[in-house]
Amino acid sequence: MNKNTNSLYTYILIVTLGLVMIQMKNIGAYQSGSSPSITENDIMDHIRYLSHKDRAGRYPGTRESKDVISYLIRQFKSFGVKPGGENGSFVQPFNITDGIELGKNNSMIIDGDSLVTGRDYMPLWFSGNETVSASAVFAGYGFSIDEKELKWNDYNGVDVAGKWVIVMRHGPERNNQHSLYTPHSGLHKKMLVARDKGAIGIIYVSQVEDTDLYPLKYIAGYSNAGIPAIHLSNEIADELFKAVGWTRKNIQKRMNQSLKTVSFKLPKTINASVDLNPIQTRAANVVGLIQSGNRKYRNEYVVIGAHFDHLGMGGTGTGSRKPDTTGVHSGADDNASGTSGLLELAHKLVSKKSRLKRSIILLGFDAEEKGLLGAKYFVDHPLVD
Repeated sequence: MNKNTNSLYTYILIVTLGLVMIQMKNIGAYQSGSSPSITENDIMDHIRYLSHKDRAGRYPGTRESKDVISYLIRQFKSFGVKPGGENGSFVQPFNITDGIELGKNNSMIIDGDSLVTGRDYMPLWFSGNETVSASAVFAGYGFSIDEKELKWNDYNGVDVAGKWVIVMRHGPERNNQHSLYTPHSGLHKKMLVARDKGAIGIIYVSQVEDTDLYPLKYIAGYSNAGIPAIHLSNEIADELFKAVGWTRKNIQKRMNQSLKTVSFKLPKTINASVDLNPIQTRAANVVGLIQSGNRKYRNEYVVIGAHFDHLGMGGTGTGSRKPDTTGVHSGADDNASGTSGLLELAHKLVSKKSRLKRSIILLGFDAEEKGLLGAKYFVDHPLVD
């Protein structure tokens, strides 16, 4: 796309198909006369292709996603849409993190006793790659809640600055999804609170209901906040608390019944190094251009976009509502329908390009289900000035 433009006003429209049709009059496109009709059959043809089981859920970086990208490009070409991507192409490639793996330099030592990664402890996917040696403080559930409906502060009177903070996973009402504690009970949320309180690392211990070490798995949308985050096995946690006369069972029972914190210092020095490597996947936005012939406004752009990716086969870390099961996540409504609308609008607008006041960027976003990554990349790396 030509980047030597004098000015750019980009409007990113998040609209339904019907609303876009209303707005088309304002950009000079919706005029009487012969032009391709937007029909139910054409829309459904696109949806059927995109949501077919052969597309395998359109997960970014997969062969099926590449098939969808090729399909969008073929459609744009057949309509007469020009390339709007990088180097005269229809694509804007970018990398996304789609996994995490252990590096070579992970270690954990408690008072001279070396632990085994994957058996005694496991770094969590949002952990910072840091080496920390410090004393430790147990701070209940790791809550710092000061709301009208709920107040609970595990850090009240506890100095965690420059120390490891150890917290229990979940909360006192873990099986109640509507509990007021639920928004404060996530692993990442507790890490952010600990960091803000001055802790230089966080260690999680499990409630008595949990038997397994938390696996290393990547979940999109959770940033690395710069401090180590580690889950400790039940066996090691029990040994740690035994030294100060507590058990996980007693701690959990006391907090859940009294709805008050249990916090104490631990006479242990913990040294840990975390080394995690992100696994990168190549994704790509699909970008088409309909250039206006209007000399005054041709360098102003209306962006019409829809994301074409979905959740693939589901599973942990994909965003599936049933992460414990796998199967094709077709995504007919989210967002094959929007992508179909984008294609039909492209066909319609090309037929009216001589009447367009402003140029049109047609944008198929990738990796939206991973956290709006395609849209963010386009905004951070605009293809026009």
